[in-house]
Amino acid sequence: MKRLRAKNVKEFFEELEKYVEFCFKENLPNLNKDELEERGKIYYMNDKDDTIFNVSMNQHLCYFMCFYNNGMGAIKVGVYLDGNIEAYLYKKKENKPFVTEKAKIDCNILDVALALYVGADKRNLFGKSIKEIKIVSSISKLDKKTFYESCGILDIDNETAKRYIESLERRYIECNRKEEWYKFKNNRKSANIKELLNKYPKTPASLLSLLEFSDGTDIYFLGSDVDKGTYPYYLLPVKDMFESEDMIRKNYSDFIDSSVKEFKVDDRITDDLKNVKWIHFADCMNNGGTSQLFIDLTPSNKGVKGQIIRYLHDPDSLEVIANSFDEYLNRQVKMGLKFISENQILESKETKKEEIKQEEQEEIDIKTKPPKLMLLCIGLIIMSFINMIMIFFRDYSNVLTSIVLFIALLGILTLFVYSFIRLLKNRFSKEVFNILLIINMLFSLQYIGNISVLNIVLILINLGLSAYGMNMIEKLK
Repeated sequence: MKRLRAKNVKEFFEELEKYVEFCFKENLPNLNKDELEERGKIYYMNDKDDTIFNVSMNQHLCYFMCFYNNGMGAIKVGVYLDGNIEAYLYKKKENKPFVTEKAKIDCNILDVALALYVGADKRNLFGKSIKEIKIVSSISKLDKKTFYESCGILDIDNETAKRYIESLERRYIECNRKEEWYKFKNNRKSANIKELLNKYPKTPASLLSLLEFSDGTDIYFLGSDVDKGTYPYYLLPVKDMFESEDMIRKNYSDFIDSSVKEFKVDDRITDDLKNVKWIHFADCMNNGGTSQLFIDLTPSNKGVKGQIIRYLHDPDSLEVIANSFDEYLNRQVKMGLKFISENQILESKETKKEEIKQEEQEEIDIKTKPPKLMLLCIGLIIMSFINMIMIFFRDYSNVLTSIVLFIALLGILTLFVYSFIRLLKNRFSKEVFNILLIINMLFSLQYIGNISVLNIVLILINLGLSAYGMNMIEKLK
């Protein structure tokens, strides 16, 4: 499939002329230009308000055509809003195409449609040569509004997003990654913006514009403040944004709940879990395992609606990194889009997902409350109780030693019970549990001074449970 590129309407017409010539040479090599009307002029086959009708109903521009001198069509070119092109070629005196050529153009076709509406439809130029259509360099807001509303299309043309995409393209080219950028650009698809707005009416125009450019990305597209702006993120597709709603409440409940003090949380973020509404728009390079980005639609009294939240793992924290999505994009450009570099190795999202899937097969997810971990906790609670009771059967020369050991073991027992309760509430701390296992191993030494079959069994059970527990903790996510 032939690939075309055009930055503006003028270049679009130039590419169209080249493409028509290419189609004739490939499929009608013996055709003489003198056989064509006005030596192959291209006509825009519109009628009154026809551009609006075709864009809204058929998702393509009115057809472009060249004619034979006998008035019959020689080629008919359909250009669709997604950039796909279909060219139908006809032999002289035949009214059915004998071949169809397909191509793809990298260009904002809505911009072309708007220019044709203003330059042709509004000026009552119907079925005229594209050379006669005046390309207006500056289109009024009223014309733009009328066109978009008549087509039933949202006007999501955003200057901040445009500048960001242009800067990102330059950055990829500067880093000798031009092929990677154009491969992505030529295969992207626009998002269903209306669907997103139905769910999140306050979605920033700049994010809508990015999603109109591409419904998610499989290349590094965004950054943050992590590692001084060098850490890359993917833009999520709309489908993933919708699916993230339950994830936000499940994974970030402890952060949002003000009664939990374990995590660093910016005071501009709400503590009202029931009413929290975030738009999850980006995952870091390992599919969100280390960092995620959100637009906050329900901030605290100290925050601003639309502020950007950044989650970072190890240590876990939630911080506001910008007051708006526009500010966030502008800051990335100002920082030089350093998350793209020349020697960077891109791991595709699919490859990364496969790696994570393999890791997950070897890991235990705390939030599933695995039976083995629960049984381990119960076993350690029972053994701590037995260790505590066994003190009364020891002949310690110093009563104080017995009391100290009893109190210490009572503390261990209490902490194991506490860990078990936190496991049930999905607030399990593997770091604290690991320390408890080490202490439990050390307390096994109390039996060494009085060797017996029972004591040896108790030592082995204590050491075995602790070792098994440490191995299990290593596999915890």
